Amino acid sequence: MINVFFIIGLIITVSGAIIAVIAEYLPINPFIGFRIGYTYSSKKIWIKYNRYAGISFAIIGLVIMALSLIIESITFLTIILLTTILTTTITLALLVAHESEKELGKQAYEIEKKKEQREEKIMRINPVIPSPPRLILMILPPILSIILSLYCIPLLPQKVPVHFDINGYPDRWEPLSTFTTTTLPVLIALQFIGLIIVLVELKAPLTFYKPGLPKKKVVELIYDIGIIVAWAMFIALTNTYYYATKNSHIIPTQVYTAIMLFLIAFIIIRVIKIWQEWRKALIKLSY
Repeated sequence: MINVFFIIGLIITVSGAIIAVIAEYLPINPFIGFRIGYTYSSKKIWIKYNRYAGISFAIIGLVIMALSLIIESITFLTIILLTTILTTTITLALLVAHESEKELGKQAYEIEKKKEQREEKIMRINPVIPSPPRLILMILPPILSIILSLYCIPLLPQKVPVHFDINGYPDRWEPLSTFTTTTLPVLIALQFIGLIIVLVELKAPLTFYKPGLPKKKVVELIYDIGIIVAWAMFIALTNTYYYATKNSHIIPTQVYTAIMLFLIAFIIIRVIKIWQEWRKALIKLSY
């Protein structure tokens, strides 16, 4: 598995280096580069932050490659990889948002080209505020996980099952000390993804914007993905505690897998619909 992380690091390094080198020649586009909404505000900002992003991710890749040669813990390498990528992306998004708003007079603009009048309509892009039900669904999993962990950790055996095969039998175990210091923090940290996305959206509302893309639908989809991840991690953690103490599953593995596949299919269908709507909008804007 260490070789896998070395390859992942190599891919990130090469990709980042290429983006950094070609940043000046890379046209503004919705497919390649650091495509955070505010990078579309000007060619100058697009070049600058694609270069920054390329250098940053090249460094991340080099760090992962080096660590993969000296660290054996898959969980620890995963934590480092996800944390550095997420932190770097959010930091760059906030920096480019601040610079763009300053350059544009603290306003974020969407330019819509009218086919008939050939004029530009400028309006402010406002953040998509999550509905109360969505916000509650984001907050509950990490809170419940922390409470449940405080209760269950003293009851756990010295070896904790952390992965199960398709038949529901544990195929990987971790010492209790490893579980509480690595796997458990990751499972709980992943449950905060939705809330982190909300903070980014409120602070930098153009982060998830691209020309012609239905922003509200995109942001709500991202919110829902964060909610699904949070609850999936909470259920997985609850099931781990239950199996470790009761030697049985609180939810059959097959049922859990079926639910996850259904939710993934639901998300994919929504992504396809948004993509089709985006294509139509891009065709319209091109005239």
